[in-house]
Amino acid sequence: MAYSKWLKTDLHIHSHISNQTKLHDYEGSNLTYEKLVTALVKEQINIFSITDHNTINIPLYSELLSNREDLVKQNINFVIGAEVDFEDKRVHDKVFHMLVYFDTCDLDRIAKIFIDMYNKNNINEIDIDTQPISLDVFFNAVFDNGIQNIITIPHFNKKEKGLPPRDQIDRFVYTVFNALEDSNNRENLIRAINAFKNFKYNDVPIVVFSDNHNIDIYPRSKSGDLSKQTSMYILGNINYPFSSIKTAFQDVNTRISIEGLEMRSSTSAHKYIKSVTIDQTTIPLSEYQNTIIGGFGSGKSFFLNMLLYGKKNIKEQYRDLANKYEQFTFTFSDGTTRESLSQLEDEIRIIQFDQRKDIYFKNVLLEEDKNYLEKQLHVEFPSMDTVNEIEEIELKDCFNRLKQNCENTSSITDIINYDALNRKNEKSYSFNVEELQPIYESPVYLEALLNNLELEIHRKVLFKPLYSDSEVNNISTTKGIISTKDNNYRIISEKFNSLVDKLSLKIKNVNEEVHRSNSLISGSIKVFDDIKEDLTTYIHLLKGLKSKAFEFENRYSEEKYNELKSKKQINNLFSYQLIAKYLVNNNYIDYIQYIIKSQYRSGNLFKGIIRTLNAKDSFAYNKTFVQRIDQYTEEYYNNFKTVCYDICENGESILKKSAGEKANIIMNIIFDIIEEYSSKGISSIIVLDQPEDNLDNKGIKNRIVNRIRSLKIKNRLPQLICVTHNANISITADSENIILAKKEEDKCYYVASGIEDTDFIKDVCKIIEGGQSALKKRGIKFNLPIIKDLERGESIDD
Repeated sequence: MAYSKWLKTDLHIHSHISNQTKLHDYEGSNLTYEKLVTALVKEQINIFSITDHNTINIPLYSELLSNREDLVKQNINFVIGAEVDFEDKRVHDKVFHMLVYFDTCDLDRIAKIFIDMYNKNNINEIDIDTQPISLDVFFNAVFDNGIQNIITIPHFNKKEKGLPPRDQIDRFVYTVFNALEDSNNRENLIRAINAFKNFKYNDVPIVVFSDNHNIDIYPRSKSGDLSKQTSMYILGNINYPFSSIKTAFQDVNTRISIEGLEMRSSTSAHKYIKSVTIDQTTIPLSEYQNTIIGGFGSGKSFFLNMLLYGKKNIKEQYRDLANKYEQFTFTFSDGTTRESLSQLEDEIRIIQFDQRKDIYFKNVLLEEDKNYLEKQLHVEFPSMDTVNEIEEIELKDCFNRLKQNCENTSSITDIINYDALNRKNEKSYSFNVEELQPIYESPVYLEALLNNLELEIHRKVLFKPLYSDSEVNNISTTKGIISTKDNNYRIISEKFNSLVDKLSLKIKNVNEEVHRSNSLISGSIKVFDDIKEDLTTYIHLLKGLKSKAFEFENRYSEEKYNELKSKKQINNLFSYQLIAKYLVNNNYIDYIQYIIKSQYRSGNLFKGIIRTLNAKDSFAYNKTFVQRIDQYTEEYYNNFKTVCYDICENGESILKKSAGEKANIIMNIIFDIIEEYSSKGISSIIVLDQPEDNLDNKGIKNRIVNRIRSLKIKNRLPQLICVTHNANISITADSENIILAKKEEDKCYYVASGIEDTDFIKDVCKIIEGGQSALKKRGIKFNLPIIKDLERGESIDD
């Protein structure tokens, strides 16, 4: 079994047998098996068909069938086909050719079809005189011989004239035909594709082939023109050539590639996982879409977890199961062997989305959700700091100091001596008796003087009195004067001294009183000075509290609250906005009402505080000022402690949408990221675990299936590994590789193949819901169902 791979295809090669039915049609040497294989190998053709005119080359096909196993080993296979002439006015106004391919290897049955169509006895009787047939004749012969699956491609005769008129294209498209071929010239191909698009036929396959009539010049056609396209690529499985061609024609946009045209490319340069090895089993992976399906508990998500984290680091829920396997590795596109995708994080982006269903039901995204989305999707939400919480220490300190000041000065006037304050300019007197100059001091010489004067009166010279009587009287008089003066002044001095003593005593008494008064004055002056200083401090504290109260009011104003509440950081992501904002739970709370009792509220917070202090009352709810401030700020900042996240489209939050709408947007973002990475050449691998959860059928189609198909058509789909229960994701999205998971005897096993493998796809349809319907719709879309057998007797007029 193998997944869908690009196969180089040439479905229109003639052999020499064509000369039997059309004169000089084949021009080269006879087409032998050896010549054919040599030419095919040289041109690296994978799927081919020998399409002779109105017949089949039975000998050549017989040899091909006998060597088919060897051919497949060389990556070559074929379908049995022919080029049949038709004339049917209901479809086209002229004779036209149709390439027909049969889903059978029974040459006898195919030969019988041609015998019946042309009413011959054997196939060798078909010759150049054979006439074109109608569609009814052809289909009757096909059905009568029990063949239900065929591919038909109208092949116009006059290619140089371009497409037929639109009404005839309508008839072709709405019959059972699978593809239209106009010309192998590239310019005509481009013109044909544009014409079909103008007719709204975007899904009509345009096919090219060599139309070779000479194996010696293969792959050129009769003209030998090397400029013509001679082959195309289809996504298919070499083991199932007919089914590969049919599925390619049913889905031309994703399964056909024609070099030089604006179609899906058959080459890719992105990095990818080539295969996964579990014990002895190797599971090949497509570089495009890999879809893992299976019943409940079959090991689908287990496979993804092993791939993402490896056996050693797998999630706990899968650990016991993982331990049952000896080996789990995968081979990367560079040939290296790895144990988990986590080992590739430095080389490649792993875009992951798993079964975290709860995220679709949340109405708020928190840090954990943000981290999850960033890690899984490689997106970056904006960062946003929480609001710096201010403890309001300065405001509380200002309040406490003012309150303390008021309490300390409330009884200060009781200790002031106002009489002392009135006498605060009185002075004490200094009087020292010892420092006074004596009024009278009796000379030490006075007594000697008086004695000497007495002696002088009686002094004689030569025994004769020295003084006369009058002179003696004078001296005696002088002596008397001196004694009198001395006595008088002594009396005065004694009186003065007595007065001084009295004065000294009085002054002493006064000084003692002044001293006592001065002590009282000093104490009162200190108190008074303290009051002046306290008033200065009080005014300073009032100003400080007022300033801090105003700062508080500005900081916690309703305007500021609403500003923070509406604050957001935005990162643009395609048509979306990734947003960070605060998780605000409460409406704004007025700080005055919260802190101040109603009877003390007056205009602003400062006035309310002063009125409360003046009334010597408590604050709201009988709490202290500090308690109410702390409670208010705690409640306030709780609104800005948590950052939440959002995704908006056209200004509308996805969190307001339903789970399905959220899932739609997430998936849309994932595919936008994938496309951006691809356009920038950034290698990525996409891992999706049941992305259809929470999506309705429309959402699955629009957000997943159509986006996958679109990326394939644009050649921008990196390797996608997806677990799903949904048939549309695996079948309608045209998964190149489908991995079927089964659990037997407590171990999981995996088998991989593609939609071309009819037996395998039947098993797939039994497991996934709507699988059979999806296959039918896939075929019906292109007017030839892959499952539904063509019903006998249908007319193209119906």
